[in-house]
Amino acid sequence: MNLLETEEFPLLLRRGRWALALTEAAISLFLALWYRERPPAAWVSMGLLLTYNMVVLAQLYRLSIWRIPIRLLVVLDLLFLGNAAYYTGAATSPYLGLCYLIVFVAALFGDLKGGLGVGLLAGLMTVALGFMDNTNHWEIVRDTAPYFLIVGGFTGYLVTQMKTYFTRYQEGLARELEQKQTEQTHQHELELAREIQQSSLLMTVPELPGLKLVLRTQPSHEVGGDFHAFITDSATERLGLAVGDVAGKGIAAALVATSIGSLLPYLDPLRGAHHALVRLNKDLCGRLPTTTFATLLYAEIEASAGTLRLWNAGHPPALIWRARDGHVESASCGQAPPLGLFAIWRAPEQELTLAPGDLLILHSDGITEARTGDGHSYFDEARLLDIIRAHAPHGPEALADAIFTALHEGGEPSDDLTLLLCQRTR
Repeated sequence: MNLLETEEFPLLLRRGRWALALTEAAISLFLALWYRERPPAAWVSMGLLLTYNMVVLAQLYRLSIWRIPIRLLVVLDLLFLGNAAYYTGAATSPYLGLCYLIVFVAALFGDLKGGLGVGLLAGLMTVALGFMDNTNHWEIVRDTAPYFLIVGGFTGYLVTQMKTYFTRYQEGLARELEQKQTEQTHQHELELAREIQQSSLLMTVPELPGLKLVLRTQPSHEVGGDFHAFITDSATERLGLAVGDVAGKGIAAALVATSIGSLLPYLDPLRGAHHALVRLNKDLCGRLPTTTFATLLYAEIEASAGTLRLWNAGHPPALIWRARDGHVESASCGQAPPLGLFAIWRAPEQELTLAPGDLLILHSDGITEARTGDGHSYFDEARLLDIIRAHAPHGPEALADAIFTALHEGGEPSDDLTLLLCQRTR
């Protein structure tokens, strides 16, 4: 960022001009009172110097700053100071000390080039005043003139480095602010997406006579690729349960998961589950990229008879805990490809029976692939079966609590977690 583009520039220049004008006025008044005998031209010179500063101050306050070129101000300052110095001691005039201020101003606004240029002009003016002086003060000229050039170069170099640092610092702040705003916007979008996903996927389980449902979900991020759905028919006491997982993570997977979880109930799978899943697969094949697919496990339960029908599209198989003997069996026979990969899709139907007290466990692969406490092994199906045998007799709520407690022993899981339990009550 250029210093001339900042809002502080006019104020900075006004303050600097005030300091210079007051200094010149004080020296002029001091010389006028101390050395009363001087040529009329000296009085005219001092009067012009004060008038010049007053005009510049008036322009700074009333007109746009861009109408006053900085180079013109610097050159006029040198000319008026040289004129005043000529009548007030030439090379020994106190006005020459003000040339350092002019060199500083030139370095401030002209960097190294401006500082060297004005320093050279001030040095040449000092040499010229030495020639015009009737008395010989070459020692003063020799000791004064080179320092204008040295001060101008050194100050210009420092100003250049400071401006470079200031520019980089401002750019860094701008990038940091932009990054922070981007992160805040992204976080806000994720929170909004999470609210939309939670409102689209029914988080409250339905209540049907003869069945007790428990749902536990936890996305690995603000949004997740897991989805679930409930389809109820109170007239026939039938319940449809779906648990699925979209390949990938983040917003893309969450969008697909939310659309599937919202679309499946409208396909009315209770009137024909296989037909509804075929239509869903056809819709996904036409909309999803070739590398994206979804696994799905659909279960249909008749509460009165205890009939359980399953259709599996590449999802981890359902587990059934038998209340009679505490045995856990896997409904793993008959599995079809995931949805969204092949235009022609068929899935075998598996029919089982749930006795009173039996517990159906549907889960996503995030549960059996979660890291354990050592960080190297996985929370595999064998450990899940052990927890089911130990806690299923206490009911689905106790079992869900035990599974999620064990999952979090190794820290926060890296994948989405979905657990859906359905127990046929006595």
